[in-house]
Parts: sequence; C-alpha cells; structure tokens
Amino acid sequence: MELLGDAGPWPVIMGLYILTAMATMIIPTAALVVLMSPIVLSAMSEMGLQPETAMMAVAMAASASFTSPISHPANILVMGPGGYRFVDYLKVGVPLTIVVFITVMVLLPILWPLAPV
Repeated sequence: MELLGDAGPWPVIMGLYILTAMATMIIPTAALVVLMSPIVLSAMSEMGLQPETAMMAVAMAASASFTSPISHPANILVMGPGGYRFVDYLKVGVPLTIVVFITVMVLLPILWPLAPV
C-alpha cells in the first residue's frame, strides 16, 4: 500500500496480482490464496472498496501458476515423465503468465467492477 496506494485502486490490484503470481513459484496455490486473502481484504478496506474485484485478481493469479513445478501438483506430475527441467517452466510459464495478466486486467473491470463499501 505504501508503494501503490496513492496511485489508485487498479495499480494496487495489479501489484497484488503480480505479487501473487511471483509467489506461486515457491508457494502452492491454496496456501498462497489463504496467505494473500487478509492482505487483499486489508488493502481494499483501506481504500474504501469492496474486496471482490481484488480477491478475484488474486485467485486468477494463483490459478495461473505456470512458472514453476512447485506451484501446482499437475506441474510436478508431468515434470518427470516429460523430461522437463525447472527452466522449461520459466521459458513457457513467464510469457503465458503475462498473457493471463493482460487478459485478467482487461476483463476484470468489466466482469467485477470496483464498488465502494
């Protein structure tokens, strides 16, 4: 909030999305959403906004866990049989994560518009 709070709600939501997407590299999805939920609720409360939009952004960021085999059980399941290395997940996962980020940021204001408390 100190970095992005003055810029408005969308930069804060983008920051939460990016933080969540980066954290999925080392924290499993379900644990990360449980960790991020109070942060999102607090940030949106400080801004006087309903948390649904930001919570959906965090949920989408956590679900788009393509950058690491640790982030999702399916990723680790195919790593051995597919002969993938950690760097392979980064090569494919980072561009895919960027595509999902752009898609979410375009569709989020349409499907879950920000609402004051």
